[in-house]
Amino acid sequence: MVHPVKHRWRGSRTVMITKFEIRGFTLILLGSFILCTFIPVSIAQTQDYSRVNLPDGAIARLGKGGVSYKDRGIAFSPDGGGLAVATSMGVWLYDAETFDELALLTGHKEEVTVVAFSPDGTKLVSASGFHFPGTLKFWDVETGENIDTFQAKGGSTDSVSFSPDGKRLAWANRLWDVDTGAQLDIPLDDKLFKIVFSPDGKILAGTGISTVERTRAGVVKFYDAATGQFINTLTATQRTKWDDSSKRVSSIAFSPDGRLLASGSADDGTIKLWDIETGQNIATFTEKPEPGSSMLCVVFSPDGTKLAVGSVEGIKLLKIPTGQHIYARRHINISELESLASVFSIAFSPDGTKLASASWDGVKLWDVKTGQNITTLRGHTRIIDAVAFSPDGLTLASHSMVGVQVWAAATGKHITTLGGPPNFVTSLAYSPDGTKLATGSVKTKNAEHTIKLWEVATGQNLITLRGHTDVVTTVAYSQDGTLVASGSKDKTVRLWAVSTGENIATLQGHEKLVFSIAFSPDGTKIASGSEDTSIRLWKIPTGKALYTLGGVNSPQLPVQVLPARRPGQDINDLQTDDTVDIEPEIIRGLVFSVAFSPDGTKLASASWDSVKLWAVETGQYFATLANELESSSFSVAFSPDGTKIACGSWEDRVELWDISKQKHIATFPGHTGNVRTVAFSPDGTKIASGSFDGTVLLWDVPKSIKLYPSKQHSDR
Repeated sequence: MVHPVKHRWRGSRTVMITKFEIRGFTLILLGSFILCTFIPVSIAQTQDYSRVNLPDGAIARLGKGGVSYKDRGIAFSPDGGGLAVATSMGVWLYDAETFDELALLTGHKEEVTVVAFSPDGTKLVSASGFHFPGTLKFWDVETGENIDTFQAKGGSTDSVSFSPDGKRLAWANRLWDVDTGAQLDIPLDDKLFKIVFSPDGKILAGTGISTVERTRAGVVKFYDAATGQFINTLTATQRTKWDDSSKRVSSIAFSPDGRLLASGSADDGTIKLWDIETGQNIATFTEKPEPGSSMLCVVFSPDGTKLAVGSVEGIKLLKIPTGQHIYARRHINISELESLASVFSIAFSPDGTKLASASWDGVKLWDVKTGQNITTLRGHTRIIDAVAFSPDGLTLASHSMVGVQVWAAATGKHITTLGGPPNFVTSLAYSPDGTKLATGSVKTKNAEHTIKLWEVATGQNLITLRGHTDVVTTVAYSQDGTLVASGSKDKTVRLWAVSTGENIATLQGHEKLVFSIAFSPDGTKIASGSEDTSIRLWKIPTGKALYTLGGVNSPQLPVQVLPARRPGQDINDLQTDDTVDIEPEIIRGLVFSVAFSPDGTKLASASWDSVKLWAVETGQYFATLANELESSSFSVAFSPDGTKIACGSWEDRVELWDISKQKHIATFPGHTGNVRTVAFSPDGTKIASGSFDGTVLLWDVPKSIKLYPSKQHSDR
């Protein structure tokens, strides 16, 4: 579905407005000709995208969707006038000169991973497929209409490439006829990850894994594009033992003249140039390795004289064929969280003057000649890690790395932004009177590990609290508003006097980072959940330790383990992808979130394996809340009346339980990434959920319970 006030971008002769609202119309006299020019209004001014393509039961969606973290998630149109951005919400189309939003294309059931324009610029394809069947949609660029949809039950769905004549398409390890949608009877290796056509359309190059005697290496395989006949293989990464990192080739690109191929591997940090005719490796450049990651991308400039590389280190521009360094740029500069600077995708404009790049903080455009950042396409930040309603329920705050966004809870309208670079926000909390927000941050080049208190009305930073020696991961206000507590990767919880900014106590005892903290309703206790798998209860204001709940050595709770999952990795990959090594086991008991019941008698904790309930007075565990999906839990929140618990899950859903019956009530679907945070509105009628997909969904709780009852609840 297209949601536009839409026109073709500048440079195109076709001008079209599909929403019947024209705010500008001019007549320009050129000699004896009258040229009628429509001046379209930006999408943001004319249509409320907070209500586009909402799941049933949701009131609004806040944010424009996180940008795809796959290679080729952004693409310029062949005429250079348009830019397509694959996101968790759909495909956004931008004017590449003015950077106005032109349209949002929706219809995928999962987040869109890759996009590509046809060579003549009349079509755009978008692919999704974290779970099969994978889906590929064709869009008419003039009208924004979905003109065809392909589906695949296997193969890699996060790579798509048009043949130079636009008649064929490589996707999901198959070749497709663009006009008919039929799969062509041309055999290819069914374990290729990325496939691209050579500039003359005669060769197909695909990345894969070569396995020999329990060793493996990343390879590039070449095929005749007309017949599928295998030509040869280039070994692009060092061969390693089976139980080592897979050394997968992350990205490949042909030079415009077809004489060279560039390959890049995030696993070993190498970028290699290959002579296509001889198969010789003519140059090797190095980046910082990031084992287990696919986040490295390569692309040639249109004139073939430069190679742009996106990696964990940001963007680098290199001369070809020498590899001489021209310059380097970073989206963000967070030394302690360097992986958040990873660049997922890069694309040159057809004239070679601009470079677009996608990262955790969104999409940036750069002047290729100077390396200057031209603009940032706002709203595409990934990972919403915290949401909080103001005490009066009128506003909602959400945070991502680019700052705290404050929204009107009734309409979803954006009000203001607090913080942001160089203070990258990690956590937030409203003061009890709603006039202030506390935020935690991570040290960057120009900032420290701090807690900042903000005046919501003005956006003014009132005070900065210093003392933590590592990332501030969580913050909370006491019920009377006189104290702020903060937890950190430095393993401590600190208490601060709001009036003076004094650090009045430092609570020590956790052996690893503190994920979450919560004050009891009467303000006499604070609970903290940690990576060390324990929950600790502390007396306020002395900081005396009262209980340690759970933990690896707890006799109450047997600790289970599961393989680690990488960001964005399909849970099924842990069983089905034999090309990816399972990383070292992690403890299921990691405590990501803790929350007190409104009456202070119960404490809920969210972990990989479950949501658990504890008696605050005795410190005894008394219940585990599990649903039919048995999904891992990132966050937990009590309803204001204490009768329900909401939980954000790995499975992209919000889960709801009845506490008294310890029964699962409902599952709210709708996000396209795991749900990292949940919060009830003060009256209990709404839930806000923040996700890895970069959006916040506002849910109508009574309506959603009726729409999505669990089997346990509906069978009562």
